[in-house]
Amino acid sequence: MSEKKKDKMVNGEIKMIRDLRQRIYGDVDAGPDYPFSEHNCIFCGAKNDLLLYKNSYVCEDCLEDIKN
Repeated sequence: MSEKKKDKMVNGEIKMIRDLRQRIYGDVDAGPDYPFSEHNCIFCGAKNDLLLYKNSYVCEDCLEDIKN
């Protein structure tokens, strides 16, 4: 299978999961029950454990570093 076709299939699966999650829970962004998102932390680029702060995403590790 070509890399382009594989990426297209994975993106389709991600979209399907996000659509299903939105229909069930009414939310598609990351949260404690579903810790992964298409968004990245603005400081380190992490994709999990994100919190939205002033229209930017920050992971919990970076937020803890900022607090200290």
